[in-house]
Amino acid sequence: LIERTSNLLNGASGRNSGILCTGVDAKPGTLERSCIRDSLTRLPQFLVEMNIPHRPCGSLVCTFDRNEESTESLEALTEIVKESQKLGDAVRTVGTGELHEMEPNLSLDVKGGLHIGGEIVVDPWLVGVALASSAREMGGVIETGWEYCAEETVLDTQEGVKGGGVW
Repeated sequence: LIERTSNLLNGASGRNSGILCTGVDAKPGTLERSCIRDSLTRLPQFLVEMNIPHRPCGSLVCTFDRNEESTESLEALTEIVKESQKLGDAVRTVGTGELHEMEPNLSLDVKGGLHIGGEIVVDPWLVGVALASSAREMGGVIETGWEYCAEETVLDTQEGVKGGGVW
């Protein structure tokens, strides 16, 4: 594992939203979407095995009536539903009344939304620590204070060159 700062999980890996998502916001056909979808098949069992608290509650994606783009936003939600249903995800449109029942403090400007089942809330720091611990148990090495630069990157450790190039 390679970490730019001197402490593991000091950046985005330890401070993200804590939602294991289905990838609705990742462009179809991309490596990002593929990695997200793959993680959905592996991470829930890992969370159980590592005794990491998690809550499979789904998430809400909402659009708000704040400008003339709200019609486009509702159309975008419709596309997300179509794409997600093709993948077998439990996604459904949620009207403003139900949104406010689910989230009473939600802005009155909300125009509509989606409930995306299958998304899991988890502490991102605990997941990162568990992944690092697991990697070490399997012989992995954690390198800190190392910044990636595509043109000149070669990871040279006490054990020799560990890799290089673009990944």
